[in-house]
Amino acid sequence: MYLELPDGQAFSLIVDSYEFPDEELGPNEDNPADEFDRGRFLNITISAKCSTWSWQATEPEMTTTELERLANWLQGVIDGQVKRNGVYFTERDLEFSVDFAAGLLKVHLYDRFVPAELRSHPQVLAFPLTQVDLVSAVNSIRSQLVRFPHRPLP
Repeated sequence: MYLELPDGQAFSLIVDSYEFPDEELGPNEDNPADEFDRGRFLNITISAKCSTWSWQATEPEMTTTELERLANWLQGVIDGQVKRNGVYFTERDLEFSVDFAAGLLKVHLYDRFVPAELRSHPQVLAFPLTQVDLVSAVNSIRSQLVRFPHRPLP
């Protein structure tokens, strides 16, 4: 997923790997089928740039099901039909929100996803909806989900 404005402000999200690549891929006695979660935890790399700083970090942040939820939420933003104004993930270092009144998609960065000297305050990158290609962002996320699928259904 890549967002960029003409002034150089940018944000990208790339899935690097599963956090636990050798984990059990199906239900077992510790994780029975009736409690089976299809999501697998992902290591992601974000890159963020604004007029005063730039940063890149790789961390375990979300599951495959949460990444799919992000793609679906962004599709809802495109369609103007979101049920929630934002989406967040297990680790809470990254959130997205939309302000339709102002016409902005906002990327909220916290803790490990901002430079150490800025960690006392969340950093927000605001992207005018008319200046970013959300269709390409959704397609990018969906292609990453093909490379890093959920666990199979029980």
